[in-house]
Amino acid sequence: MAYWVHRHQFTQESGKTRLTDTIKYGLLGGWLVEMLLGWWVDAQLEKLFSYRHQVTQTECSRIGKQT
Repeated sequence: MAYWVHRHQFTQESGKTRLTDTIKYGLLGGWLVEMLLGWWVDAQLEKLFSYRHQVTQTECSRIGKQT
């Protein structure tokens, strides 16, 4: 990566907390690499964060039931 910025935003929503990830990145190699591979990187990040959010939600729900 030429650069990577990853932020977490926590907001209250109907008595629960919503976690939103925001990612900005640039690929090494400039606009040509972005054009050729950007779609693939986006798809891989979507899969990764979808899985990560499922795990986070499951764990938070499990912990919430213990209290």
